Formats: sequence, C-alpha cells, structure tokens
Amino acid sequence: MTKFKIVTNGELSLGYRADEVRRNIKELCKYDAEMLAKVFSGFPFIFKTDLDEKAADRYKAALARAGIVCEIEEDVPEIKIQMDAVDAFAVSHHPTVVHIEKMTCPKCGERQVKSAVCIACGVLVEKFRQQQQAKQFTPPPEPEILPEVEEVEVSGSKLRVFGWLLLVVFLAGVGFWIYGVLFS
Repeated sequence: MTKFKIVTNGELSLGYRADEVRRNIKELCKYDAEMLAKVFSGFPFIFKTDLDEKAADRYKAALARAGIVCEIEEDVPEIKIQMDAVDAFAVSHHPTVVHIEKMTCPKCGERQVKSAVCIACGVLVEKFRQQQQAKQFTPPPEPEILPEVEEVEVSGSKLRVFGWLLLVVFLAGVGFWIYGVLFS
C-alpha cells in the first residue's frame, strides 16, 4: 500500500500574513518557536509521514486553512546500507537510488525539480519569495501631522457687520416661514 507525506517549504497561501500563519500553525501542530523556525526556513519541512491517501488529503486541507502551501508526496523510505569492504566494490558498480528534491514555483504553481529559476515562468524563486514577504511586512503609515492653527484676531467692526448680516438672514427666514404658513 502506498504511503504519503505532507511537505512544505514555508510558502504562505495568498491572502495570509506571516504572523497569522505562524500563530495558526503553532496552535494546529502544537509547535514551539524552534519548530516554527524550521517550518518557515525556506527548506523542505515534513509535517507528517506514513499517511494513507485520505489522511494526507485531510492534513493538506487543514494546513491550507491555516495559510501554508504544502504538497502531498509519496513517502519513499530511505535505504540505509551497511557495508564492509567486500560489499563496497559491488555497490560502486551498481546504480544507486538518488533522491531528487522538488519544489512548487511560488508564482505560477509549477511542480518541478528544485532550482533557483522556475522552468515554467522564469521567475527567480528566492527573489520572488522575498518580495512577497516584503509586501506582507509593510510598516503602517506614519500618522498624519496636522499643521498648527494660527489664532486670528477679529476686529470689533467686522464682528458687528457679521452679526447684523446674520440677524438679517434669520429675519428673512422667519418672514418666509410666516408667509408660507399664512398663505398656503
């Protein structure tokens, strides 16, 4: 029966902030600060191994809701060989199993052999990740500083004229109101 593992390189899902995802992963997986640093180091991190397909899908969905991009990969056990001098000749003349590290392009989502440049869209992977993280950590805008208001002296004659104008406008309004009540 095929077994699977859940792997991430610490890439955030679109629309999530790094602090939010760290908090979600910490609560979901019960990780301490050291484990969280490993998850978001940019290197492959294995969340869980030895899963059947259904369980792997559930784990991936839960991690996606937490805001981290992860992949389901076939869980191929590593072969450890103990050999003595006699076996060294036999092993050196036989093909060996090579583990090829894979990645998902953070821009286009293309699954490929790990490299610095995406083979599908040509983006520089690390530079793109740094730009995405810089966008997520934009500092809050500076508070707007309002200019000081100068005190202005109003002379007595200007104030009297303004008062008379205000009285005339008020009386005109009252007159129109009375006219409307009486003749409507």
